[in-house]
Amino acid sequence: WPNIDAGSDHSSKAIRQFREQHQDTFPLHIYKNLELEVFIPLLKSARCLIGNSSSFIRDASFFGTPVVLVGNRQTGRECSAAVTMVPPKATEIAAAARRQMEHGHYPPSTLYGNLGVSQRIVDKIATFVPYQQKTLAYPL
Repeated sequence: WPNIDAGSDHSSKAIRQFREQHQDTFPLHIYKNLELEVFIPLLKSARCLIGNSSSFIRDASFFGTPVVLVGNRQTGRECSAAVTMVPPKATEIAAAARRQMEHGHYPPSTLYGNLGVSQRIVDKIATFVPYQQKTLAYPL
């Protein structure tokens, strides 16, 4: 489901219209939010993700899941090799999705983090010794 960015009401309307017009031939289930316990396994096991979510850049790339990133909403963000950017044109989206599915999963990317980083951060904080500025004392 679209987020609350400007123009998302148009996307929501288009999704609802598509669902209503194709409910007999193409049943579409829409979820506004998914719990992490559901969302992360979906990201990991999908053949290809299509959309413009920052999660597709960060989280899906960690699993090497192929992504077709539509539009310019994420322009300027670093992306792994698993991400293909396309303009919002149906023919280009479909062609990129086919190429991504033919390619299959990519090697996992550590561009936005890797396993064990939380523990390493905790360890660094636990052993942190703050810098102590030498103080000057003047006799009164």
